[in-house]
Parts: sequence; structure tokens; C-alpha cells
Amino acid sequence: AVFTPLTQDQVNTYIRDLIGGHPERARRARHLLRGGGVAAAEALAAFLEKNPGLAPAAALTIKEMQYANLLAEVPGLDPNSLAHQLVCGSLDMRQSGIAKLAAASAVAVGILKDFLDDPDPLLREAAVATLLQINPRRAPLLLEQRLKTEKDPEVVCTILRGLGRVKSKKGLALLSAYLDNANEDLAVTALNSVARLRAKSAVEPVVARLNDPRWRVRAAALETVGALKAASISAKVAALLDDPDEFVRYAAVKD
Repeated sequence: AVFTPLTQDQVNTYIRDLIGGHPERARRARHLLRGGGVAAAEALAAFLEKNPGLAPAAALTIKEMQYANLLAEVPGLDPNSLAHQLVCGSLDMRQSGIAKLAAASAVAVGILKDFLDDPDPLLREAAVATLLQINPRRAPLLLEQRLKTEKDPEVVCTILRGLGRVKSKKGLALLSAYLDNANEDLAVTALNSVARLRAKSAVEPVVARLNDPRWRVRAAALETVGALKAASISAKVAALLDDPDEFVRYAAVKD
């Protein structure tokens, strides 16, 4: 498709028509904005950022237009339908729409970044999964920022599990930081992900968890040590054959 560059003034005029309540003007504005391509999508995003006090319905209309423009050149996707699904659909529809963004590859990263900040944790989880699928090299950097503010442990678990499928120094560093987390589930999930990566550079922090007071963490650390094939610490593993917890003793025998 051939796109026509639009000035910010033109975009602002078309936005006023888009949300002004006049159907014919809105239809024309939608057509003209679509002709601006990805550059117009960026201008729409800038308008939303500069005007946080917009009425919710107006902001959603602009956001839908932005997404449609971003997705316009993706083969096999209906950009208008998917943009509407992402912005105005039910929870299930929005989750499904986020999964469809995998077909859009790098084009979808900006949309997924929006969903990483969505108030609904289920949508944040869906965005994490899709982001890791389409952009595994860049995803750890984006998820590092998300982890700084994420309060929902289920979302954090999704991030930690996902990082276990991406070979990345940044991802491994993020996982290592969670090995001694106060939330037992998060510590175990991080250990399982390190095991999946078979990241021998993480042996030292994993070995430290063999002395964790929580039996599930000790057992997961043993499983991880086994996956890393760290023969040099066999004495520490052997010591856990006398662990007070039977699950830890069983894991030590396996190793």
C-alpha cells in the first residue's frame, strides 16, 4: 500500500473529526488517517500521551485507530477487526486478540507494551507470553521494567516461566534475582527456569538455595543442580540425603 505523510496538524484535525460525534466526518477521518500508515499511528499515540484527560470513549476510539494503522500491513490479519477486538472486546476476546498478535511479529511490540501496563493481570500475562514468542531477544529488557512494578505474583510467575525458554544473559540475571525470593512459588519457578536453560553460570546462586529453610526450594534447587550437571558440588548434594524432608531426600537420591 502507498501511504501519504500527514503533518501533526492534519492528524489533530482528523482526530477531532474522528471523535467529534459526526458519523460522516468520522468515516472520512478514519479513511484519511489510515492513509498515513505507521507514521500516523505514531502521531495518534503522541496525541493520546499529550491528552490524558480525554473522555474514555474518545481515547478508545483513537487507540483503536492507532492499532489498526500499526497492523495494516500484516499479512493474514484483518487490522480493523483485530484492533476493535483488542480495544473493545470482552476479556476473552482481548486475550485471544493478544495471541493473534504473534503473527504481527515486531510490529506488535508497541501494542504489547501497552498491554503490559493493562489493569487486568490476565491481559498482562497474555502480553508477556506473546512478547516472549515474537521477540525473545528484546523481551527480557522490557520484562525487566515490568518486574520493577508488577505486584501480581501470577504475572511474575508467567514472566519467570517465560524467561526459562529464552537464552539471554539479561533473562538469566532476572531469574537469578528471584532464586531467594520471599515468595516460595516465585523462587521455585525461577529455579525451574534456570534448570530448563541448563545455565551453568548460575550454579553458585542455585547451590546457595540447597540451604534454604523451605523444603520446596531445597528440592527445586536439587533438581536444578542435577540439570546443570554440577559434579563439583556432589558433597553438598550428598549432605541432603539426611534432610528432614522426605521429598528433599528423594531429590538428593535422584541426583
